[in-house]
Amino acid sequence: MSRPRGPHIIYSADLKRRAESRKPPPSPWLGALQLAVTVGIIASLIYGFLFFWQATAPKEVVVPKVEGLEEAAAEILLHHAGLEAEIAARRASDTVGEGKVIEARPDPGRRVKQGRRIGLIISAGSAWTNVPDIREMSERRAEAVLKEKSLFLGQRRYIYHASLPKGFVVEQLPAPGTRLPKNSEVQAVISKGPRPAAPPRPRAEQPRPAPPPPAEEPLEPEAETGY
Repeated sequence: MSRPRGPHIIYSADLKRRAESRKPPPSPWLGALQLAVTVGIIASLIYGFLFFWQATAPKEVVVPKVEGLEEAAAEILLHHAGLEAEIAARRASDTVGEGKVIEARPDPGRRVKQGRRIGLIISAGSAWTNVPDIREMSERRAEAVLKEKSLFLGQRRYIYHASLPKGFVVEQLPAPGTRLPKNSEVQAVISKGPRPAAPPRPRAEQPRPAPPPPAEEPLEPEAETGY
């Protein structure tokens, strides 16, 4: 015989509803705890990421003032600050000495990442120079002195001079102290030494005296004849 199914199904469903109704309601503290744990995990992840980023990211440093320093001194100062020096250009300057820093980029006082390259503009010195006094110098010495001033000995004229030895500068153009652009020419008058003495002139031959006229023979007296 088969058992009736309808009443049995109704009875099982009723028991299930009764069992569920007997469960205690969920505590509100449990939800709050779960939320707190979730927030804590997320915050820990964010904090860990920020800590790792700050630990590995380059630090910021202040660009030191290097204007007016020699090139080597500026490089050392930037290295101590955690920066690298890079020569960006060399420029003529009448106010900053040759080999010294005219300008740095970025500007001093700015905060930049550690390890950044700082571009330096180095002075090539003035584009002008003063003509030195090369008078009474030897030709070779005059060339060396002019080269030190970024000038060169150009056109030369040679003359005899009574007191200056051969190869010494008698006069120069332009005069000492003249301001010229670098790589300009200085002309000079060079001594050929004293003028050599003129060779003696050959003496003119003195005319030979004419021989004396021959002496006249005395006339013999004529013999007397008688008549």
